[in-house]
Amino acid sequence: GMPEDRLTEILAPGDRLARAAARGFGLATAVCADVAEALGGRLKGRSVQGQGTVLSLVIPVRVLEPGQSLDQAPEEEAEAKTAAILVVDDNAATRRLATIFLQEAGHRVTTASGGAQALALMAQERFDILLTDLRMPKMDGLALARAVRGDPERFGAMPIVAFSADHAHWNDAAARDAGVTGFLAKPFTPSSLLHKMSETLQESPRAAA
Repeated sequence: GMPEDRLTEILAPGDRLARAAARGFGLATAVCADVAEALGGRLKGRSVQGQGTVLSLVIPVRVLEPGQSLDQAPEEEAEAKTAAILVVDDNAATRRLATIFLQEAGHRVTTASGGAQALALMAQERFDILLTDLRMPKMDGLALARAVRGDPERFGAMPIVAFSADHAHWNDAAARDAGVTGFLAKPFTPSSLLHKMSETLQESPRAAA
């Protein structure tokens, strides 16, 4: 086991992977904590030095009816168009999950860990959808949306979908004013993510062929 304060430090919110890499320990636990957070849950634990460490994974689940499949997509999504999607999130696990789900559906995915990197990528490449986390350091999702809408000649009318686990942070009026066109709640499932992308493409004048 490790000292209790060391475990608390590993599980603390923020860039856990960077902290673990800098310390030289706790990388696996940091990865698990990031994945749990991306799924809308959390990893918690207790530790006694010299005796052992106990970790508990807490995640929300959805109870399905008999015969119902979580990944069952509506028929209209079966023929959904594919798109070039830029995923922006400071959480590496969330970026990875979104990439896996989107790529399996045939979408072309590029990721960025923050708003500044996203703007640099959009200056070099055309994207059909910007999918951005709301709460990020330095430049949050709404600030990124304002920057995109502030340069229509460069970025055009690209749809912007914001996603967040913090529903209380979502403000419809502020989002509309910033130019956000849609919202996706975390934790997202393959079905909810792909449905939102399909819906966005159908409504967008920039829909991919």
